[in-house]
Amino acid sequence: CVCVWMNGCIIPKREREVACAVEPATIQTPTKRKSTRELPRLAIPYSTNQNQNQNQYNHKFSAMSTAVAPPLTTMVPSSSQQQQQTNTPDSTSTTTTTTEDFLYNRLRQEALETLQDEPELSNLLHQTVLAPGVKSFEDAVAATVCYRLLLSNNAKDPSCNIFCAHSLLQMLKQAFDCQTEEYLFEMGHSMAQAVRGDALAVLDRDPACDTLLEVILFMKGFSALVCHRAARQKWIMSLSSSKTRKKRSMTALFLQSQASAVFGVDIHPAATMGAGILLDHGTGIVIGETAHVGNGCTLLHGVTLGGTGKQTGDRHPKVGHHVLIGAGTSILGNIQIGNAAKIGAGSIVLKSIPAGATAVGAPAKIIGHALEANPASTMDEGLDQVGLLHKSMSSITLATGALSVSSSNNSVDGVSSIQEEEEGKETTDGEEKETKPKSAPESKQKAKFDKKEDDSNPSLESKALSSVCVCPFRDYSKLDEIAPRGTVTICSLFDALRKRGEPNPLSKFQVQSTFFHLDVRNVGHVSWNHFVEHLAEALQRAASESWSDDEIATVVHELKNLPEAKRPVKR
Repeated sequence: CVCVWMNGCIIPKREREVACAVEPATIQTPTKRKSTRELPRLAIPYSTNQNQNQNQYNHKFSAMSTAVAPPLTTMVPSSSQQQQQTNTPDSTSTTTTTTEDFLYNRLRQEALETLQDEPELSNLLHQTVLAPGVKSFEDAVAATVCYRLLLSNNAKDPSCNIFCAHSLLQMLKQAFDCQTEEYLFEMGHSMAQAVRGDALAVLDRDPACDTLLEVILFMKGFSALVCHRAARQKWIMSLSSSKTRKKRSMTALFLQSQASAVFGVDIHPAATMGAGILLDHGTGIVIGETAHVGNGCTLLHGVTLGGTGKQTGDRHPKVGHHVLIGAGTSILGNIQIGNAAKIGAGSIVLKSIPAGATAVGAPAKIIGHALEANPASTMDEGLDQVGLLHKSMSSITLATGALSVSSSNNSVDGVSSIQEEEEGKETTDGEEKETKPKSAPESKQKAKFDKKEDDSNPSLESKALSSVCVCPFRDYSKLDEIAPRGTVTICSLFDALRKRGEPNPLSKFQVQSTFFHLDVRNVGHVSWNHFVEHLAEALQRAASESWSDDEIATVVHELKNLPEAKRPVKR
């Protein structure tokens, strides 16, 4: 089968001369250019609960598929509609889709306006968006992506294609047609739903993009996602048809390699991508085989979601919903990035980051809470909307990208600044507690010594957190050294929670995340009353995967009723 791409149609090579002689249909163009910038925002409610958030996304895109992406059977007009279109004077210029497909109506309108203003783009538009066979938004996307892939392959010799154009176009259309095969869905969304969400995400978040036509024709990140979603379906079907479930689809790998060569975005076919994703600029993005990217995320150019070596199996990052990842960021290993987190540009993330946190640096560390519920949509790349951890630690990190606490003077300054922000001295049962700071070098040496002496002691292990240079919570460990007595710190909470929950003890990251959600004032410690009041909520957010609601309630009850001498507070 030797096929060529002529005027948006896949035709046999032998009929090329006949096709070239056919004049394109006359298209009625509007006389006045209208602004088409505004589109409904892809505003999906954010929830701290991962399952609840996924259900909200499924409900949103389920509604979108009804109002925006109707099933293909509803795109075909009924006999009465066809008769009505036939009797319409300008029936040749009307679309065969329903009026509910507002994305296709807008896309076609913008293409006609562009054709009138810039006739030199006639060849491009007639082979993509305005091609004779395009009758829906999905058809326009499939035709455009196919055209861009084949254009780079046969630039020197148009008659020589490395992949059959007809087969490629049909493969993309079949991927869009899968509306009922749930095993082919990606994070609960069909390809049609996800691609429409991606297009809306670009219009909503990219200030350089004003029209839907720009997204379809020129945005590399959008086109790369379309290729990935089609390749993933081929990958899943190949695995499901194999008895050993180890068969790899060569077609899927071909699509991956071509998208990488043409668009500069390398996404493994087995990776899982949510809906409403923006790959801004796209160039240099690499996403590994077992990586997950949640719904509504924004990744800028140069982002890597990779492994840490030659390990096999599950080895790539798991990114939650609404996450913003800055340019040039590398996230390595099987770690978690929680919902609504922000990762600053140029960061190297080697450990998990909790939901709602802002991390930056190499290696990355947490500098505070994200102030917005949907960082991926607000695009705060300058990290202005951040509730910074205490200024003695995190403001320096944000300004210079690194912090070295090597003298006792820094620790003393930190003590005085923290005391200034305190509303009053922390009290327990009416008695004032004095603050006795320790110098950083002394405490660091003691931590290293204690760790060497007995690594099995959880108390000594928590004290040694500050010596682990790649830990994103290392500033919290430093603030533990200067925290007021009688308050709960990350180290004291670590000692308390790791001793409970047998036979399913919490991981170190879950304990750290629990304290992060408790420390809403960003000072590195919380009062006992605040701890008791909000512990259950913090554990629900950080430890729901390990502990049930009953187990969480039991632990909270035990800690709440502890005598004062046994409370997990700074001594």
